[in-house]
Amino acid sequence: MNDACPSKSDHMQLSAASAHPCGVRLKAQDTVETARHLITHAHQVMDTTRQLITIKKELLHYTQARRARQAEQTAAHATTVPHETGIAILLISESPADIARFRLALQESAHPGQLKFLMDRSEVEACVR
Repeated sequence: MNDACPSKSDHMQLSAASAHPCGVRLKAQDTVETARHLITHAHQVMDTTRQLITIKKELLHYTQARRARQAEQTAAHATTVPHETGIAILLISESPADIARFRLALQESAHPGQLKFLMDRSEVEACVR
């Protein structure tokens, strides 16, 4: 009788209940191969997860830095142009249409401030004095 183990095709012909040592060894090799494949896949998933965590941290740092810059810019702008005082504008014109256009442009730009119109010659002369 030949003591050599049967080939894999011969193994397929053996019944599942067969307890031949070579059949057990082939099943063990398949199990080890499957386990190696699963471990490799798990490592790939872990690497991808690490990359996603790194990207998330970078986005968080970028967002925090952007918010800090915006806060600094807002604070700097608030100190240079205080909204409480606004801008005082003196407009001298004889045309009511010009005054209306200027008022509309000022409202659209949303600049706070006091607006004074001088239309009569006497008002202009009084302002100059």
